[in-house]
Amino acid sequence: MPNKEAIFRKWFPLVSAFALFLVSSVMTMLAPILVALSAELHTSVAIAAQLSTVTSLVWGFSAIAIGPISDTYGRRRVLLTGLLLMCLTLIASAFAGSYGAMLVARIMTGLAAAMIPPTCYAICADQLSTSDASKAMAWTMVGGVLGGALGMSIVAWLANLGNWHTPFLVLAIVAMVLFAVVWAMFPGHVVAASHEKKSFLSHFREVGGGGNAFWLVLLVNFLLQSASWGTLSYLPAYLMQTYHLPMGEIAFPLLLNGLGVVVGALLGGRLATYARRSTIVIFALASAGILVAIAFSFPVSIWLTVGLTSLSGGMFFVSQPLLMTLLFGLAGAARGTASGFLALSTQIGAMCGAAIGGLLLSFGGYPQVGIGCFITGAIAAITMARAMRGVH
Repeated sequence: MPNKEAIFRKWFPLVSAFALFLVSSVMTMLAPILVALSAELHTSVAIAAQLSTVTSLVWGFSAIAIGPISDTYGRRRVLLTGLLLMCLTLIASAFAGSYGAMLVARIMTGLAAAMIPPTCYAICADQLSTSDASKAMAWTMVGGVLGGALGMSIVAWLANLGNWHTPFLVLAIVAMVLFAVVWAMFPGHVVAASHEKKSFLSHFREVGGGGNAFWLVLLVNFLLQSASWGTLSYLPAYLMQTYHLPMGEIAFPLLLNGLGVVVGALLGGRLATYARRSTIVIFALASAGILVAIAFSFPVSIWLTVGLTSLSGGMFFVSQPLLMTLLFGLAGAARGTASGFLALSTQIGAMCGAAIGGLLLSFGGYPQVGIGCFITGAIAAITMARAMRGVH
């Protein structure tokens, strides 16, 4: 009979993938119920949409504090707290009777979200070998990607079965089930990479102790997220306006684009221990930017455009597990803190990508968005090369 720790090491990657699927679904769930929600809360759709922005901001900045807490007091406590808080905030959201109540609930949702993905990634880095950890992080990432791709459809279906309250309650049940599974399977003695208790601020010094390489890798992640979200944010509108594609037919091209991201993330997980992985990242980042620029500048065929953006998504996200493996290696035992910084750079990168893409679109159309992604990918590749010189 395998012991509890062996079961944990075998099945935790799957549990963490489901956890990120939950978080991604919760973060994007307001979009399909926005009209009903705004009517219930007696506000405009535009104002109701800002609830998602607030949640993302709280997630990104809270993760900076959550990481050192998990390094100091253990991953298990932080992960269980995050899942329990997620359950409670979803229930609170379901019964929110005013915009103020919903705002408070979504702020707490952002705090719960800050506890879950970074801690899952840190646990994978702590408890598994480098090869297994990179594959586990890739599967965890795929859970998040699928949550973003499928979560809105599931929420819309649940709301259609009942009303806008229904998705919140169903996802609260999912969070409670995950809480019970983690409680049962997580070995109590497993805390963090190091059992030595350190001060809160010492973990910040530890991640920066290896020189500039850690911060340069974070910058690469920020640029990667900016370029990939700049592409994803405007791809649906580009397809509809350029190829006159009805909204009802946009789902399949977007699914293909998501499939490219999934394949890229899984491939990146397998390449994370490859000797020349830094070269792969540099090539992937530069190539992805070029592909986006071509796709947005030359509307020859809808399927060529979708093929190019799917390939670019795969190229962007083949880099992600490699960057994470490198980042955790540079962080020493403070992997929770490193994961918090990673979450912050991801959230800010996503928001900046969407915002800068909108600015470029307003000034020069979709080709300018593609050129912006190309420039961002090129800067990311150059920064990665500089980071690798710092490592070696």
